[in-house]
Amino acid sequence: MVLVNGGSIRVDLPKGNFTWYDVQSLLPFANTIVHIHMTGAEVIQVLEDALSNTLDLEGSSGSYPYAQGFRSTVDCSKPKGSRIVNPEVNSRLEGTWGPLDLERTYDISTTNYLALGKDGFVEFKKHPNTNTGVQYTDALIRYVNAIGKPLTTPPTSTFSTQKFIDRHGCDHSIVPSGQCPEPEPKEPTITSPAPTTLV
Repeated sequence: MVLVNGGSIRVDLPKGNFTWYDVQSLLPFANTIVHIHMTGAEVIQVLEDALSNTLDLEGSSGSYPYAQGFRSTVDCSKPKGSRIVNPEVNSRLEGTWGPLDLERTYDISTTNYLALGKDGFVEFKKHPNTNTGVQYTDALIRYVNAIGKPLTTPPTSTFSTQKFIDRHGCDHSIVPSGQCPEPEPKEPTITSPAPTTLV
């Protein structure tokens, strides 16, 4: 499966001819592809850490994880460790979807940047990796040339986030964007000052 951060993907692709300039605008960094072997439980840890970087540690929203061959519900209203719900895998999208096996070892493709534990993907740096030396821009160009047909939007069933629930509990797979109710403001906590003793 493939795991990357949303911040590494910079623009949407417009309809029309797909050029070298589009590739550089989409993936502007000099990242190379790295392979890491991890158990299913460790994969979940990577994803939980990446979400926590934004939700708990006030890190960049670019930490949000994207995947290929993996899908789940993301519930940001839950505490760290329980935000990835119903994780499923489908290697290379060539078979059928099935539950992620927490004990099985998976071959993960990511970038050399994330392999260093950057952007909240701290679990990655705990594991040895193999750097292919292939820039991810080159890999995309090779893929486009290999399929020999226009790129199309993949089916939503392959999206890594099947359902997104924000930190306030609003399910964005049901409620249209921008229409979630405003969360109730929290009442300020008022504490009495500690008594003082006059001498």
